Amino acid sequence: MGLARFPFKLYENGNIVRRSNHHMATPGDLIALLSMELGISAPTIFQHDRNLVDGGWRPVKGRGRSAVSVTPEYAANLLTSLLGSERVKGSQDVVRHYRNTGIFKVSPREGMASDWAGCGIEELENLPNDHCFVDALAAFIDAGMSGSLLGFLGAEAKDDSTEWTRVLFPFENQVEITAVAPFMVGTFNIRSSRSIFVRYVRPIFDDEPRPWPNVDLVQRKTISAKTTLTIGGLLSQ
Repeated sequence: MGLARFPFKLYENGNIVRRSNHHMATPGDLIALLSMELGISAPTIFQHDRNLVDGGWRPVKGRGRSAVSVTPEYAANLLTSLLGSERVKGSQDVVRHYRNTGIFKVSPREGMASDWAGCGIEELENLPNDHCFVDALAAFIDAGMSGSLLGFLGAEAKDDSTEWTRVLFPFENQVEITAVAPFMVGTFNIRSSRSIFVRYVRPIFDDEPRPWPNVDLVQRKTISAKTTLTIGGLLSQ
């Protein structure tokens, strides 16, 4: 899964806009984009990024032009920390716990798929059986890079723009990606030509104690396909 298979930028009126200039995205680029898309301050996202560096979840290789390039896997780590953390200092634990999740195959209603088999998005169909929530999020980002996610959602590509513009994405309500705190549950809910609801949970019988007490306060953070597509556009420069 390469970085330059489908060199589009962001989207105008629901269409892919191909890029004319290519450079590898840096962590600073990703932080700026996520700040714009999620409405979270750049210093807050920067601190999450530093926490992941300290925890070994993001490689380090200099600054400026020599800075490490962003991969879908790292982008998924950072996005997971933003979705799943109740506090900034919890970034490392959140990513570690979500990387220990697996699919819980229970369909919320008849006729709705509970895994990625035959979903129509190649990057998700190719995930191994033992993949986790973060792996699925990385596959969504990679599908945003290749164009297969937009193809699944029905968008068409065009070549008549070279400007960087913010996404105005009409399909966003078709996809909901949610992290539930403090229970470390992640879900993907797709309402398109085929309804899919995939839930990721921690194994019931693992050796690590649960990171939450018996609490009655639940926090859900949800993003749409727009965020994964904008990240995919950034990484495909």
